[in-house]
Amino acid sequence: MRATVDVKSLLDVLKGMKPKASRTKMMRGPVVRAITGGGTIVLLGEFENSASLMAEIFAPGETAIPVRPAINLLSTYPKKAKVEISSEQGSCQRPPQWRHLRIGVMAPLHDRRNGARSGSA
Repeated sequence: MRATVDVKSLLDVLKGMKPKASRTKMMRGPVVRAITGGGTIVLLGEFENSASLMAEIFAPGETAIPVRPAINLLSTYPKKAKVEISSEQGSCQRPPQWRHLRIGVMAPLHDRRNGARSGSA
C-alpha cells in the first residue's frame, strides 16, 4: 500500500489525537500496527541541503527508530509538507504480524523554515 499524506494528518494519527483520521482507508492498518504491535517507523529519504541532519539521524540507507522519536522528527516539518507512506512486512527477525511504516519525506529540508516549529535544527 502506498499513499501520500500531509505531515499534520500523519502526526494526528501517530499521536492518537484524531481517532477519525485513523479510520481512513489509507491510514488504518500500518499506523495502528506500528504502534500497538510495538513496531518501529522506518524513516527514509534524501534531503536537499541536509548532509548534517542526514548524518545525525540516518545511517547510510535507512534506520529504524521508535514511534516517539519519529513523532518528534516529523514535528519539525511544516504541517502541509507531503510524506509518502507504504507498508510492508517487517524483517525476517520479527514475527510476521509486525509491520514497518515507511515514510519518505518528499519536501526538501530547506522548506522547514515556512511554518515549522522552532527547536532542533
